[in-house]
Amino acid sequence: MYYIKYLLLLTLLSLQLHAVNVLVDTTGFTPPYYTFSIDDGTDFDFTNAGSESLTVGVAYTFIGNNLYHPFRMYLIDSSGTETDLISNLSFRLSQTFTLDPSVDYSTYTGIYMCNSHPAMIGTFNISPVPEPSSYALLLGGLAIVLVALKRR
Repeated sequence: MYYIKYLLLLTLLSLQLHAVNVLVDTTGFTPPYYTFSIDDGTDFDFTNAGSESLTVGVAYTFIGNNLYHPFRMYLIDSSGTETDLISNLSFRLSQTFTLDPSVDYSTYTGIYMCNSHPAMIGTFNISPVPEPSSYALLLGGLAIVLVALKRR
């Protein structure tokens, strides 16, 4: 019976890995125009110049903290078709999306911009697979569950 509780806990922890809140703020009229941070206030630089990426299969909730520059994110595929991810996000509003794991995003271009000022535009990175740290955390959680079961 106890192992079911541990498995349920592990499942809930793994679901938390696949839900990320991203706070969107503006830098004004200077590149990169927006800054992004995740739940705990850590910078999340998934812009094209940044070292991080949006990960396929993860649910992202973008929360607006940008009063004067409504935020938009979209994808453009190789044929030029646009797909909105976030549209007209402004102060205290939120929008959620998940990038489909069955789609190969290597030919897509990710664009973010201000709805009011089209010159405020940039690109963002997409990672096709979960980050190695996500797998490490899942394996660590599984190891803890297995140790707890063995002690029982």
